[in-house]
This record gives sequence, C-alpha cells and structure tokens, in this order.
Amino acid sequence: MSLPPMSKKPLSSCCEKPAKVNMLARAVEGASRFYFCSHCGESCDLSQRRTPFKASTLSPTRKVTGERELFVKLWAKCKGRSQVSGEPLLPPEHPMFHAQGCHLLPKGSYQEDRLEEQNVVMTTVKEHTEEWPLVKEKTDEQIKAMGMAKWVPTVTLFRAMRLRYHQRLNAELSGRA
Repeated sequence: MSLPPMSKKPLSSCCEKPAKVNMLARAVEGASRFYFCSHCGESCDLSQRRTPFKASTLSPTRKVTGERELFVKLWAKCKGRSQVSGEPLLPPEHPMFHAQGCHLLPKGSYQEDRLEEQNVVMTTVKEHTEEWPLVKEKTDEQIKAMGMAKWVPTVTLFRAMRLRYHQRLNAELSGRA
C-alpha cells in the first residue's frame, strides 16, 4: 500500500484504490492484515507500506443495523448467485460481501425501507458499483440499447417501489395514513 503525495486515505498496492478496515480480521486474534482493497477485496499488509499511515479514528465497534443478517438471508435465498445476472457471489465470510447487497431505494433517503427484503437485490460487486448507477434512471429502451437488458426487471421493481414510497408519503402528509 502506498499513499499519493496529497492523499489522506491509504491506497491498496494491488489496484491503487482506497483500502478499508477489515472488521472480520480485527476480530481474529493474531491477524496481521487489518485492511483490504475496496476494488478487488484482497488483504493489504501494513508492513509493506512505503509511507507511515495514521491509524483510523473509526471505532472497530460498529452499530448493528441488521443489514448483514438480511444480506446473508438473501444470499442463501438466491443460492449464492446474482439476482441480476446469475453470476456467483462472494461468500458471507469475504470482506467485500457487504458490497453485494444493492439497495434499490437508497438507504440514506429511504431509511424506513433499508431492511425491506424487496428493497435489496443481491448483485456482484461490479454490478452494484459500476452498472446499477448507470441503469437505474434509464428507460427500458435505453437499458436494452446499452446491452444491459438483464437489468430491466430490477429497474421495473425500483420504479414500482419508488412510486409506492411517494404514494405512502403523500398519504401521510395529507393525513390519510
């Protein structure tokens, strides 16, 4: 891992992408690799760093949200395969497992739908990070023209969920809820 001249975040030596804290490794006594590449998921050994790195101020204790349990349940339900393409998913023990749970309605804006099973689709990391942002606001014709027809059912579900959310919100605001 190395740091570019003006970067405050550590970068992985394999992909030069940001390195993240591996919470699973922190829990294992004697583990020496506490970081992993956010791009490929490989462990990063801090002893190979060329420049000193200031330790993270993030607490190793994370607030339990219930997301991981939901992701594991959905992973088992789809038999470890992407619900979009059918490609194999990473196992729950992998440090990048969390990046496979794709919230259709963003969890920041639609917090009450964060743990709804219907709102989470299990996808590969690439599908979640590279493809989903491109297709979610496109029409079916645009998606097909992009060669990503596999996304049409998921985008249709996304539109229906967003419509239901806004209908629910309007009902609450008008006092009909």
